Amino acid sequence: KGVLPFVEAHESSKYLALKVKEMANGDEAVGGESDHRRGVAFYTDRTDITDIHSYEDLINFISTKKRVWGIIQVKHYKELKDQRKDLYVETVLESGKYVIITNKPYLSGRKNDEHPEGGK
Repeated sequence: KGVLPFVEAHESSKYLALKVKEMANGDEAVGGESDHRRGVAFYTDRTDITDIHSYEDLINFISTKKRVWGIIQVKHYKELKDQRKDLYVETVLESGKYVIITNKPYLSGRKNDEHPEGGK
């Protein structure tokens, strides 16, 4: 029996989680910041949402070779982009204070994993 997340003031996280559910393949990892993981798990129908709240966890998550998807705060995305220019991170969709990120190019709703340099 599933546990419903309490009704969030952040409807944007529900919206973004539903979008991730549409975009992510079943074998692609999905991550979320600690306080939103239960909601992301509920709306994506996944039980294995990686906690990427700490900066170190976020770096390790994004650095994997396979495509991953994350829902993080916009301010954390900006910090990541400023501090780790060596990593490829792309925003797919922003809503409120949150953003969907991925570590591979995502062009016009079409996944493109073939680019040898990660889209740089």
